[in-house]
Amino acid sequence: MDPSWQIKSTGDFNRDGQADILWEHSTGLIYAWFMSGTTVIGQGGFTIPQVDPSWQIKGTGDFNRDGKTDILWEHASGVLWSWFLDGTTVIGQGGFTIPQVDPSWRIKGTGDFNEDGKADILWMHSSGVVWTWLLDGTTVIGQRGFSIPQVDPSWQVKCTSDFNHDGKSDLLWQHASGSVWSWSMNGATVIGQSGFTLP
Repeated sequence: MDPSWQIKSTGDFNRDGQADILWEHSTGLIYAWFMSGTTVIGQGGFTIPQVDPSWQIKGTGDFNRDGKTDILWEHASGVLWSWFLDGTTVIGQGGFTIPQVDPSWRIKGTGDFNEDGKADILWMHSSGVVWTWLLDGTTVIGQRGFSIPQVDPSWQVKCTSDFNHDGKSDLLWQHASGSVWSWSMNGATVIGQSGFTLP
């Protein structure tokens, strides 16, 4: 794949119950690979095919509470926005109740960190502080730090997923040296840490 294309997130964009891959080009083009496991079974663009590259995709989640995958955007200035989707069709757009943040804070992913079944936003400060916005759709209903509140900024959160198969969002970290590590989470509490085994 041309390195001008970068993987930004995953979501079920063709509504077949399987995770698809969301791509963004350096020019602002948006595209999806429709997947069956690790097999690409189709490709598709979005009804808004291209955006200003000052906007970057930061994650996916259900931000209008219709049970479908939406896209979370962040502008270089710190403004937040969402595309409400039906598959790859943009059916609406909306901001968040806290519309803009200090650019020293960067979105690192989405996950359910208060176990209410709704997507929340994971933030990391340039100093290494980790924080979440607890959401009800695009409404910020609370904020919470993690039980390990700050890490060496040489470590960066790369994504969230359920790595220990307990149904809860965990954090995937990568060090500037290339080392990969995970935090096993119970909400915002770190209940374990582990490295990855390479084949």
